[in-house]
Amino acid sequence: MAAPAPARRQRPSIASPARGRATAARPSRRRGAGLRRQADRHRLLADPTRLTILEALGDGPREVAELAAATGVHRNTVRAHLVRLDQAGLLAAEVTTPSGRGRPALRYRLREPLPLDGHEFRILVEALLRLLERAYQGEAMQVGEDEGYAVGQRLGSLARVPTRELAIRRVMEVLRHLSFEPSLVRRSGVAEIQLRACPFGVRQGDAQGAIVCAFHLGLIRGVAETSGLDPQPQVELHPHLLANVCLTRIAFEAQAS
Repeated sequence: MAAPAPARRQRPSIASPARGRATAARPSRRRGAGLRRQADRHRLLADPTRLTILEALGDGPREVAELAAATGVHRNTVRAHLVRLDQAGLLAAEVTTPSGRGRPALRYRLREPLPLDGHEFRILVEALLRLLERAYQGEAMQVGEDEGYAVGQRLGSLARVPTRELAIRRVMEVLRHLSFEPSLVRRSGVAEIQLRACPFGVRQGDAQGAIVCAFHLGLIRGVAETSGLDPQPQVELHPHLLANVCLTRIAFEAQAS
């Protein structure tokens, strides 16, 4: 007598949702699509040049030549970034009024403001810092400071007649523009500036906070040294020296005659 065939294993059934709950799974799909869009935006905005372009456009429409001056890169490089931003739906182009022979120039503007809320921005910063730390390991802080210095040099300005006052004024302008909420507390041979906010949202004890602080040190040093003073000012940064306040010191030596 043949052995009975083994019982077929039944797959667990998934009950159909009630009529009134037929769309219960849709929010998670919508959320997944939203997260993918956020991830795409984060990758797009991870480039410093594209961020600088968007920051410049935040002040109003700009032509390619103006954006090249703001970013310090070639016009063709700016055009390539503009293509990426336009494909992402972030920009709109408008034709300027002709001022002579040839095709009229294009002027670019933001389609809408691009605010990142605190939570979203912090996720982006932490992800980029982890990538930097993995890529450079023990050299991550030095790489961060070098990049900050390069940014500071682009944001600084060379004075025709360099003075301490002009150097401090430019440092304060850049720090205000970048939302550090700076406060100049002393003027003498050493300028002390309290930083009451961190634009990257770094808190005391953050795992990768030292990399951000190194970037900020390089940034301030780059702006201060671009002033043209000789000898160059010496810059220190003391993170969280006071409660929720960082302190930067810029020391000036007697200028060469």
